Amino acid sequence: MDKNREYFIIENHSIIKKVRIIKFIGGLYTINIEGTSKYLRVHPSRIYSTYTDASGAAGSGKNKYGTERMKNGQLL
Repeated sequence: MDKNREYFIIENHSIIKKVRIIKFIGGLYTINIEGTSKYLRVHPSRIYSTYTDASGAAGSGKNKYGTERMKNGQLL
């Protein structure tokens, strides 16, 4: 994955955020969430190259808990 290119992650199993990759160390990416000063270290499987890929994963149960256990974006 390229640095300083737009990528997307899913936060709280339903919210899609635009991020930028800062660096890759120890099997984890350090990312910056756009519009904030928030930095996270995430596994490569949490990063999506397009918004449609991320929205498909958020709505299809491909995430860890699945959407059938969700109500209003909260895990039941």
